[in-house]
Amino acid sequence: SSNRMITGFYPSARIYKESQSGEKLGRRFKDKDGSMKTTSYTMESEEFYSVSIGFSHIIETRKYNSYMFRRQRVYGGTYPELDSDIYEYFERLRSGKILEDDTIMQQELQEIPGASNQAIQEAPDRNLQYEKRIFGNGVLKNPQLAKASIISADHKCEVNTSHRTFLNRQGKAYMEGHHLIPCTVTNAKEIWERFRKHIDCKENIVSLCPTCHRAIHFGHQDEKRKVLSILISKRLPILKGVGINITEDDLFRFYDIE
Repeated sequence: SSNRMITGFYPSARIYKESQSGEKLGRRFKDKDGSMKTTSYTMESEEFYSVSIGFSHIIETRKYNSYMFRRQRVYGGTYPELDSDIYEYFERLRSGKILEDDTIMQQELQEIPGASNQAIQEAPDRNLQYEKRIFGNGVLKNPQLAKASIISADHKCEVNTSHRTFLNRQGKAYMEGHHLIPCTVTNAKEIWERFRKHIDCKENIVSLCPTCHRAIHFGHQDEKRKVLSILISKRLPILKGVGINITEDDLFRFYDIE
């Protein structure tokens, strides 16, 4: 059997012992004979994160029983070394919640204008909305808010303004927008339930050079803590000002930093 590539993951899911009806999830499809049918399911999740090809992980199936890699089959404990390998891989990804569409979003930020003052003021209080992705829901974001944060930072890195990058096509220093409280469905729901505030707001988005942005996603925990500590001192008072009163420990928890 050919090798398998991990192209995405569910950060949390409900696993059912028995097959469930697919009616409520709209899992209808046209069969080969032209009839419409509804598929059942044994797993349900609100979030799916796709992993770009550069960060995918290869499982060499020749080392294991190929039967366990048939479609819709999940096994744990049969091969402890494989479990350990996969858990370690996801641990590297989990804290940053690496999304394939982040690269697309960063490209878009270079081209679009910043949000209006009215949109910025209304952003923390708007209701949570979700967008359908191929495999699940994601938080519907306004990319102009991220661009507004970059503009407010004068296209400089908020970790260290001396950090240099390159000029984008608009002749501005290339910077990336990053939600300090990562903008996942789980985090958005938690902040909404605690404070009735939306985390897709200018106050929660920082302007970062690519190196600092990657350090937050891929760095060693000590490196992440160092970068985040600088941003915490600047941003937590600003977040508190719009009603998101989180602590330093809260933020480290969002990144799984002990």
